[in-house]
Amino acid sequence: APQRRSQFGVRKSAEVGWVAPVAVIWLWNLLGITCLLVIAALAALTSPIVHAFGTAPAHLNTWVLYFPYALLPLVLVSFAVFGHVLITRKLMADWHFIPHAPWTSARDPW
Repeated sequence: APQRRSQFGVRKSAEVGWVAPVAVIWLWNLLGITCLLVIAALAALTSPIVHAFGTAPAHLNTWVLYFPYALLPLVLVSFAVFGHVLITRKLMADWHFIPHAPWTSARDPW
């Protein structure tokens, strides 16, 4: 499908309609990375080893030590980090910050 760019960097496709500007994708990705960093810091600070907010059971993060909940930081956070790295690499490859990205071609602006 033919794709055109408007003056604000927004892609317009005949099938998809309007797609978000690159700046919005960058901001959304950076917001997600910031949220992941805050969550990781809080998880580390509330662990039973560090217990930065007190030693009361209500202040400790012990539920991730049990089976079904142990999969949350192991799987979901790993997928979230992988997704943000993937999006960041794609955005940087489009702006030629990465010299070669195998999934891009010279003709494909996205």
